[in-house]
Amino acid sequence: MKSEKKYKHPKVALCRHCGGTGFLTRLDEREENEITEICPDCRGSGRVVVSAVIDVVIIPYIPEDKTKVSWKG
Repeated sequence: MKSEKKYKHPKVALCRHCGGTGFLTRLDEREENEITEICPDCRGSGRVVVSAVIDVVIIPYIPEDKTKVSWKG
């Protein structure tokens, strides 16, 4: 008898858009200056909440040779 369960679990991860820095740097084409802006995805924190679905399957252990199993109690 096996048991199957699905868990939907939110977790905190690094923002992929800014690489976890919280800021984006771009080059101004007219003046050739770097412009640093707050990342719109993580709003400057460098972290985002993502959801993960975890599938868990639990299979009971059944020994191959039942004559070798001895219970001491």
